[in-house]
Amino acid sequence: MAKAPSKDSTAREELEKLIERADRGDTSVLPALREAVSPETWKQVGDLALQARQSLVRALSGTSEFTREAVNRRLREMREELALPSDGMLERLILDQVSSSWLALHYAEAIRGQNMNGLTIAQADFHDRRVTQCQKRYLAAIKALAQVRRLARPSIQVNIAEKQLNMA
Repeated sequence: MAKAPSKDSTAREELEKLIERADRGDTSVLPALREAVSPETWKQVGDLALQARQSLVRALSGTSEFTREAVNRRLREMREELALPSDGMLERLILDQVSSSWLALHYAEAIRGQNMNGLTIAQADFHDRRVTQCQKRYLAAIKALAQVRRLARPSIQVNIAEKQLNMA
């Protein structure tokens, strides 16, 4: 005897059909999608920084789910280590850049390392320039985070007699 599909699987199939129609450009399904999709899902799908990072993770991990999971865990750990409870939206955006540029840098270094043997001088130069550019982006993101955090700290100015003391 055939097993009847559960309500959850039927609802999921209906949602997948709505998404497929929307992906093909059917705007008539948007009201139903707005009702059916959770705010967290909208946020995750619309997070282009996350989508870009995941594209790089897929590129570097290939078919290895183990590598994919390990890299995603490291990205989460890095974000947790760098994040402060007082971080606002600007800091979170810069943290996205720090983690994305870290990933891009190490991906570029891995590609360069895997292709070291047998490269022409021009190809080796290309890979070196790519790694250098990724390093610049990574360091610029770190610097931006430090600057924004420094600017967010209150500074104190104390005037005693004619002498001024500034404390940050």
